[in-house]
Amino acid sequence: MPKPINVIIMVEPVAKGRARAAVIKGHVREYTPAKTRNAEAEVRISIRDNILRTVQFDQGLGPYFPVGMPLRLEATFVIPRPSSAPKRRRFPVTRPDADNYMKLLQDAFNKFLYVDDGQLTTVVIKKRYGLMPAIQLKISEDLGDEVPCVVLAKDAKPILNQTSLF
Repeated sequence: MPKPINVIIMVEPVAKGRARAAVIKGHVREYTPAKTRNAEAEVRISIRDNILRTVQFDQGLGPYFPVGMPLRLEATFVIPRPSSAPKRRRFPVTRPDADNYMKLLQDAFNKFLYVDDGQLTTVVIKKRYGLMPAIQLKISEDLGDEVPCVVLAKDAKPILNQTSLF
């Protein structure tokens, strides 16, 4: 069983850009914006360096986490506070959205940390102000026992502290 990953990547968080389309020689071609491609590569290189320094991992054997293993991903995106932001604002509640940051991170890890981001069963996203831009990352096997569910059925009362919907 692979060890959990707990690293801080010292890169500026970049939100995943939307796919663009262009007509080239009469055909529509879709492409990923260069800023997004470069940011994905930078995150992939940084995490690769961190992992190879801290855990034993042979890239030739495939992804770090095996196929079919449910994964929990926690990511905190630290962005510098703009000088225009009021001091009373504690959290960055402006664009880009936290889920767009996470999309870029998930795509950067495909085929390297896991086969597909469909293995992620629990995702926790935080967006915070800090002095230095960074991404704090925790990835581990999802044991599924730490968060209770609230189930609401039609015409039913809430059922608290259930760990399963079935």
